[in-house]
Amino acid sequence: MNISQIYKIGLSGLTANLWMTGHQDHGSSSWNGTTYIARLGGDGMDCFIDRTNNNNMFGEYQNGSFQKSTNGGLSWTGATTGMSGATNWVTIWKQDPTVSTRLYAGRQNMFVSNNLAVSWSSLTALPATGAVIEFAIAPSNNQVLYVIKSNNIFKTTNGGTSWSTITGTIPVASVGL
Repeated sequence: MNISQIYKIGLSGLTANLWMTGHQDHGSSSWNGTTYIARLGGDGMDCFIDRTNNNNMFGEYQNGSFQKSTNGGLSWTGATTGMSGATNWVTIWKQDPTVSTRLYAGRQNMFVSNNLAVSWSSLTALPATGAVIEFAIAPSNNQVLYVIKSNNIFKTTNGGTSWSTITGTIPVASVGL
């Protein structure tokens, strides 16, 4: 059988029918509308395509081993310079919705790259132990980020200079349907 379990999918914002997928035990692949092409081996994790340039592709091996291609996936280089700290099996990273050269990544703390993952720097440390589970960047204001870590939700309104815990302000009651 020719099957795969997809961890994540990254769509091109420029080209319909162009996407990347990260697969358990089967690496990362891309679809160009006619051909599914293997891009990275091993375990394929989170992946995405630069929303302004399809040649910039981003893939990941397990535990935050980020990889970057600037030639549409033909060759790849490591993209973790400046990063440290614990990671999850699937480590989350995303492109800023406003500034195309800015990427964010969640490890033990949040990291930012202002040069498409050539190098990274840590934002102010997040409270709580463990690694970031998920995060979101507000499309209306890229200084606002929400981060889930260790059963807590954190928010910044200044691009990660400071964080507040908003866990207790989130409604958690079950609603019967």
